[in-house]
Amino acid sequence: MNLLLSRPGFRRLWTSGAVSETGDWLLLIALPVYVLQLTGSTLTTSTVFLLELAGALAASPLAGVLADRWDRRRLLIGASLTQAALLLPLLAVDGRDTLWIVYLVTAAQAVLSTANDPVRQALLPAAVGPGELAPATAQLGIAANLARLVGGALGGLLLQAYGLTGVVLADAGTFVLAALLLTGWSTPGVVR
Repeated sequence: MNLLLSRPGFRRLWTSGAVSETGDWLLLIALPVYVLQLTGSTLTTSTVFLLELAGALAASPLAGVLADRWDRRRLLIGASLTQAALLLPLLAVDGRDTLWIVYLVTAAQAVLSTANDPVRQALLPAAVGPGELAPATAQLGIAANLARLVGGALGGLLLQAYGLTGVVLADAGTFVLAALLLTGWSTPGVVR
């Protein structure tokens, strides 16, 4: 892993992925818990989970197509910045009558986060040599698992300590940071 992380392109790709996925898991765990606290309804809470999964399922076929047709680095940057911006309406959620905002944001976040993995995988040849693709793919998997571990726990801690506002601001920060990590990296010959 150290050899791969010594490559600037891979280091940027790996780090931005870990940061972005940490943000995904932060929200994935904290938002349903928030809804349960707000409503006391397991049915309403399960609706949030359903939207998270349905959004990802609906976007999966499109994600690979986008990775093949658009500038992959810019796609990741744009998706991260869009995810950050789309979190902001959650700051207006203050009761049951604004749960529709939670539903819309949940679905949009699920769709955008689904695009990240295939685009990152498609960018690997620009970051490592041909003989390093398998270990690089494994390292991206490790980053994803670390993000699950850290993001989920952090989501719960932030929700407990700072409420939904703290979760939203931290999550938006992860997406902005992920985008910034990719801005200085050019990927010649890979972009379509």
